[in-house]
Amino acid sequence: MPNVVEKRLPTRRVQIGAAALQWLIAAACAALAWLQLERSAGLYNALIFAIPPLRLAVGLLTAFALPLVLYAVSGRWWVATGVSGLALTVYAIANYYTRQLHGTAIMPQDLANLATAANVLGSYDLALDETVIKLALCGAFVLAAAVVQFFLDRVAARPRPWQRLAGGGVYLAALAWFGYAAPSAIIAPKGAELAMSSVYESYGYLPSAVSAARLLGNPVARPENYTAEAARQAAERAAAYQPAVALAAQEERPDILLILNESYYDPALVTDPQADAAYDAVYRELAQSGNALAGYTLVPDIGGGTNRSEYALLTSNAMELLPGATPFNSLDLHESGSLASYLAELGYASIASHPATPGNYRRGVAWPALGFQQTYFETDFPDQARYGERIYYLTDEAAMAEFWEQYQAMPQDQPRFGYLLTIQNHGGWDSNPPELALVHAGTDYGDNSAVMNEYLSCLSLTDAALKQLTERLTELYESEGRRVLLVMTGDHAPSFVDAIADPALTEQEKAVRERCTPFIVWANYPLEQRAALPDGGVIDLCGLGPLVLEQAGLPLSPYYRYLRAMQQAVAAWDGLEGAVAADGSWCERTGETEDWLNGYAMLEYNNIGRNAGYEAALFSPET
Repeated sequence: MPNVVEKRLPTRRVQIGAAALQWLIAAACAALAWLQLERSAGLYNALIFAIPPLRLAVGLLTAFALPLVLYAVSGRWWVATGVSGLALTVYAIANYYTRQLHGTAIMPQDLANLATAANVLGSYDLALDETVIKLALCGAFVLAAAVVQFFLDRVAARPRPWQRLAGGGVYLAALAWFGYAAPSAIIAPKGAELAMSSVYESYGYLPSAVSAARLLGNPVARPENYTAEAARQAAERAAAYQPAVALAAQEERPDILLILNESYYDPALVTDPQADAAYDAVYRELAQSGNALAGYTLVPDIGGGTNRSEYALLTSNAMELLPGATPFNSLDLHESGSLASYLAELGYASIASHPATPGNYRRGVAWPALGFQQTYFETDFPDQARYGERIYYLTDEAAMAEFWEQYQAMPQDQPRFGYLLTIQNHGGWDSNPPELALVHAGTDYGDNSAVMNEYLSCLSLTDAALKQLTERLTELYESEGRRVLLVMTGDHAPSFVDAIADPALTEQEKAVRERCTPFIVWANYPLEQRAALPDGGVIDLCGLGPLVLEQAGLPLSPYYRYLRAMQQAVAAWDGLEGAVAADGSWCERTGETEDWLNGYAMLEYNNIGRNAGYEAALFSPET
């Protein structure tokens, strides 16, 4: 008879020990994933371990939730650890690059915009730096741990499916309630505040991101003590505001051309480039001509967030009530108030134009929802000129030239509103060989010197394009008498702005200066009256629209009137821990400043919040 080798089964002690070791490995890998995420969001060890212990514990327990769910479903720890480890490593690396390029970490609301994000990231040369290598090595360690779990799985005791699912359910429910949802939860249920990067040091990135997810259903944060009556009372506070520009007769209402220029910024706000050629000579000449208003707009983000700036500009709604949100993806914009819909009430025809695809930030849907009557995108720009090897981005010269043609094709018997979002100056700024640089910085910026040269060169091309457009508008007025207000501002600073900032600047100074982009309101006709600017020359991006409407001699809604009145006390505020006063100084959110901002929050929520008791009269032109 053949020899039969008896297969020996592992003892119960071995089975339990192997299962316990799998759990320990899974917990250790979850802790490592948590560390990856926190580091990718900019928190380093000293900051991470300064987080209060209970909040720290919630972060660790949250990191363990994903592998636990995967284990409950699959029954295999090696599958749970491997899949979650790989997914969270990819997320951490994407989070790191997002923060490096845009200045902010990923929030749940951003996941609705993955297509645009992938397109944007693909245009950058993403450096494989030390942090990325460390994040990747952590991921490799987790995958190795999963292999160990695979071999342990052969002998480990395995609970029944109902036991896994029940245990996982109890874990998630307890974590959700005691960690996030209960009135006395460890992570207070304040999704709005916790979506801000400024609180990561107190709560941790991962708990903040989870808490912010509660805003996915309704991303608008309700102000404390909000009522529709409070909104009406706020509007009454500004009822006495008197515009500096008299109302224009119907036939004298000017056309308005509004340009949001991609990454348009003045580096001189944070450094002295010592450039060998002027990069903004035309802008400065126009600003000093006596026929323009010029200064700086405070924008919501640093280094990115175009859609957030675009939304604030077009609607005058601040991002403070929309933390972490990408408005065009997160909000139902149909019948939302905007400059386009407001001007339509005043008889204006409108167009919106952008030399990229309509899928970017859902502009093909969002713009018509905001009231634009005609839209133009990438295929509507026949001249596809590029600057050197910057192959992704149409030049401002080509974009503004085609925008001029689109404007000329608009009805002649109506006042016209045209909006252009450019793309030329988009990052990265390391595409061209050095010999193609038009402007060179005299200051040594180390690894950023070549980047700075390309960026300054892009600004000089914008300046030349601005000259061509203003010359066309001047000729239009001289030949036809058609009055036009041209408005241009930037959406945000370039992503490397903090790397070039003068180290002597305080954090408070950088918080403002790195988010101030130049703006100009220039007329092709003589300005007999000019709207008042705050003495400090800085306004919030939300306040630019009302300023333009007043300068155009158009009636203001109570909402716009409130913003103009508030500018005389609180000039800029969106996203700041404090605010910028009218004289340009820093002020805390107390006293009169707090009163103005609270009133504004009531009005804004009435405008965009669900079940806010919308008061249409607050957002319609006063007759």
